[in-house]
Amino acid sequence: MEEQGWLGSDDDCLLIDEEPVIIALDDSTDSEQKQSAESETDHQVEVQAMQHFSGLFFRYDFEKEIEFIPITDEQLRELQDIVTGPDNAPLITKYSLTITKKDIRTLTDLSWVNGTVIDFYMNLLIERSQQKEGILPSVYSMNTNFLQRVFEFGFDAVKRWTRKIDVFSKDIILVPVHCNLNHWCMAIIHLKNKTIFYYDSLGDPSDIALNVLQNYIIAESLDKRKVQYDMSGFRIENVLNGPQQTNESDCGVFSCMTAEYITRGKPLTFNQEHMSYFRKKMILEIVHGQLWK
Repeated sequence: MEEQGWLGSDDDCLLIDEEPVIIALDDSTDSEQKQSAESETDHQVEVQAMQHFSGLFFRYDFEKEIEFIPITDEQLRELQDIVTGPDNAPLITKYSLTITKKDIRTLTDLSWVNGTVIDFYMNLLIERSQQKEGILPSVYSMNTNFLQRVFEFGFDAVKRWTRKIDVFSKDIILVPVHCNLNHWCMAIIHLKNKTIFYYDSLGDPSDIALNVLQNYIIAESLDKRKVQYDMSGFRIENVLNGPQQTNESDCGVFSCMTAEYITRGKPLTFNQEHMSYFRKKMILEIVHGQLWK
């Protein structure tokens, strides 16, 4: 994959069939939940190995959580209603963003998730960190246009974007990345742990993205705090052993789930088999404006 730029308009990654979208009621949700229960013993063994995964801090109580909250038959019927109807019909307005049925349908089947959905989901992660202050890491997220903007035009093009927020007061800064306009990745600046990690579910590294983010942190500190940010001791790495997709459609879901798990202090133990479940869960979370965990 050539690393020339990252972001485009939402329409660049939008694959919407004009026909009504049908969510199969006999989907793989039950098998995914069964798999979770059957693999509980293996999961316990994974815990110790994954607690130090990529040098990240993980909560020690995550084992008590249900890995996959069951999706009920009633919720499956609700999902069908959610995705049926005119493209421009609004479903929720929050965070100065409106999610329409056209947007939400990018989370169905094997559609490519669009930037509006990802921006909305990142805001849900921010809100959760505020609601669980002192329990979970504090979180801020750049929008899906940020990295392309600073890459193409430099720090001056984005310095006003954080005029109302002190990013250095946060533990984690999420940076969704749209690689070459056709693939979503996730970069995570963990100020508390002194890491900048780049996660690509296709396993491709991006030293360019890491360099841009390192330079941004330095420039942001000089602009807002008037001091040189101390990057000594930082680990700046491409994470090549993270969860990997096995199709060409689920990169956006992988990226969102990487951010969701890490901001919840949880090891990245999901895989391709969980994507159908995550797509449904994300639809319900977005439409109701609240994360399940």
